Order: sequence, then C-alpha cells, then structure tokens
Amino acid sequence: MMHKKIALMLLALLPSWGWAQSNEAFAVAGTSEPEVRQLLSALQSAVQRDARPAVAALFACPCRVWDGKKVLRLKKAEELLPHYEAVFGPELKKTIAEARVDGLFSNWQGVMLGDGRVWFTAAGKPPKLAISTINAPP
Repeated sequence: MMHKKIALMLLALLPSWGWAQSNEAFAVAGTSEPEVRQLLSALQSAVQRDARPAVAALFACPCRVWDGKKVLRLKKAEELLPHYEAVFGPELKKTIAEARVDGLFSNWQGVMLGDGRVWFTAAGKPPKLAISTINAPP
C-alpha cells in the first residue's frame, strides 16, 4: 500500500519534471508555451530557408555550440556564421524540422529538443527565450 501512495505522489509531480504539455510545464524553465512555439517556429523556418543570419539572431550569447569536432564558445551570435555548415549538419537540421512543441522537455535549465541537442533558455533583462546550447549528438 505504501508503494502505491509513493507512486501516486511521484505521478503527481511528473508534469513539472517531464515532457512539456502546457504553460505550467514551461514555467519551470522561465518561459511559456507561446514563447517556445514562437522560437521553435522561427528556428525551423530560418533553418529550412538557410537564412544563416536569422538563425544566428536566435542565439543568446555567450553560448556553446558543437561543430562536429569540438565545442565552440561564442561570445557574439555573428561568430556562428563561419561555422554554420559544421554546426547545422543534416542530422541537426532534421532534428529541428521534426521537433514539435508538445514533445519538448523542460526543466530549470531550459527547454530541450532532440534528446538534448538544442537547448532554449530564457536570458537577459527582461528574459527572452533564445538558443543557449547546441550539444554533440547523444
């Protein structure tokens, strides 16, 4: 009986730990569903159009990006441009194109898509949602 009570208590906590389904789930990351939807849509559109400056403008710097060989630490968003092709390879482009808001994970660190490949974080004053990290593939 005790195990059942513990399991029910843990299930009640899952929305704040798990896959984002509502504004409350994104609140833990300091953002909301409309903000996430807007950033994801802008990223998908810019990547699909190969609009490199538009993609760079979606980053909050300083940030970290994986270029296929090493982690680059960018101080300014424009620093992404010479590395764009290495960072945004076919696999990452596919991950971004297939991402859906209702399938994103959020926690206190931000909003994650693609098994942690890309992280969105609310940064600045006032906080604005932006890309903060692109990790190596899992």
